Amino acid sequence: MIPDNEDFFHPGYIVNGEVEVPGVAIAHHRIMPNQLTHLPKRAWQLLEGLFKERRFPLKIKIENSQLKEVRSADGTDFTDEIRELSNPQLELILVEMAVSNNPGLDVSNLDWSVNSVLNEGARGVHFAVGDGVTGAHIDFICPNMEAVLIT
Repeated sequence: MIPDNEDFFHPGYIVNGEVEVPGVAIAHHRIMPNQLTHLPKRAWQLLEGLFKERRFPLKIKIENSQLKEVRSADGTDFTDEIRELSNPQLELILVEMAVSNNPGLDVSNLDWSVNSVLNEGARGVHFAVGDGVTGAHIDFICPNMEAVLIT
């Protein structure tokens, strides 16, 4: 993560790389308009279905803090679906990047079949697209992953 310069629109950090994601959490803000609440529901249906079909971990490419590819374990590309569900106008730019060092959350006991914000606290890294108001907020959770800070 690198603080941005004045010429870079958003976000305030730069993330690049490829990662395997064993779990997700889907959320929306309580002020999300009723006509959009189908988006987080559809996002969970999609990702829960992939999990049940044993098509996790997801394989994700990130360039300049923007998701470039979201693929299932079998290689199927879901980038366009994630873009649509999280609001295409946000262009899959990361809206959240967090590091957790929670020693109380045992990764071996996480149940990825449950859509739980508590799973975000797994020791490691998670990042998200979608603001939860204009589209689904989709957290990609990477337990046991370490972030490297470059200054």
